[in-house]
Amino acid sequence: MNANKRQKGSALPKKIAVLMGGPGSERDVSLATGQGVSRALRSLGAEVAEIDVRDENFQLPSDVDLAFLTIHGTFGAQRFRSRSSLSRHAKDRQWAL
Repeated sequence: MNANKRQKGSALPKKIAVLMGGPGSERDVSLATGQGVSRALRSLGAEVAEIDVRDENFQLPSDVDLAFLTIHGTFGAQRFRSRSSLSRHAKDRQWAL
């Protein structure tokens, strides 16, 4: 097997939340990026929850194991600069920054 290809479903978290959107001018770009990431993760066998983040008051499903951030622009860069920025949404989870 090619070292660059991952076997379908191998070593993926059970459920991945793809955070996309945001309130800024790059919202449409972020939504498109998030949808592309979601498709790619699903093609690898992951269960994906697409989360449209319109402001800081979004909710993560309780069964999410990992968050993949695709928010572009100032909101994404400032709000999600570190794992601690997401700590109020969920504890003891992994974050893909």
